[in-house]
Amino acid sequence: MKKIAIIILSFYNLANFAQKNPIGTFQNELIEVTFKNDKSFEYKNKFFLNPAGNKMDSVYFEKGTWKISNDTITLNPQLEKKNFGNDELVESTTSKSNKLSLKFNIIRKYFDANNNNLSIDTLQIESLDFAINKKSKKNISRITQKPTTRCAFAGYIPKELVTNERSFEMEKPTEKISRIYIGCYELGEMKEYEIKNQNSNSFTLNIYQNIYEDGMIRNVKYLMATDNIILIKEKTNGKFKVDGIYIDYYQIKRK
Repeated sequence: MKKIAIIILSFYNLANFAQKNPIGTFQNELIEVTFKNDKSFEYKNKFFLNPAGNKMDSVYFEKGTWKISNDTITLNPQLEKKNFGNDELVESTTSKSNKLSLKFNIIRKYFDANNNNLSIDTLQIESLDFAINKKSKKNISRITQKPTTRCAFAGYIPKELVTNERSFEMEKPTEKISRIYIGCYELGEMKEYEIKNQNSNSFTLNIYQNIYEDGMIRNVKYLMATDNIILIKEKTNGKFKVDGIYIDYYQIKRK
C-alpha cells in the first residue's frame, strides 16, 4: 500500500506540474505574452506602452527568456533591474516678468546592452493638466493636442488649450507662485512641485524615459495561478494582486 501511495503521489505531483505549464499565449486587453518551449518569450503591448508604463510611438514588442520555479515565472531572470526614468521641474526667470512660460518634454534615452547611451529623443507630451498654487477642480487647466471627447462618461473636463506647440506663454498670476501641480499619463498622477524661487516665471517639466536594448522587462515575476490564468502584478510584499476594479489588468488568460 505504501508503494502504491508513493506512486499515486508522484502522479499527482506530475499532474500538478503539468497544470502549471505556461507554454502558449496569454493575454488581456493590454498585453500579450507567448511562452515558448525553448524558454524564450515574446511580449507585446497593444496600446503603445512599454512594460514600465511609458507611452511609445508604436506597439511595444520584446523578446527574452523565462524560467519557472513551482508556480512562479521569472521573465529575463539574468537581467538586473534598472532605473526606467525620473522627472524634474526646472525653474528660471526671464525678462518678461508679467508673463508665465511653461514647457513640457519627454526625453527618451536609448541604451545598449553595455549601458551606453545610443540616442536621445525629445518629444512633446500629448496632454497634461496643471494648476498653480491650489489643486482645486476649478483651478486646473489642460494643455492638449486634441480636444477631450465630451460624453457622459468623460467626467469633469477642465478648460483646455488645444495646441501642437511645446512651449506656452500666459499672463503671470499676481500672487507669488509657491507650487505647481502637473498631471499626465507619463507621470501616472498629479504631482506637486514646490517652487524654490517665487520670482521664477519660466518652468520646464522634463520626464525622462530610459529604454534598454536588452529589455525593459528585467527580473519580473509572474504567478501561475492556474493552467489558464497568470497573475502579473506583484506587490511590494511579494504577493500578487488578485482583485479590485482593475482586476482584468492584474492577470493574463490563456488565448
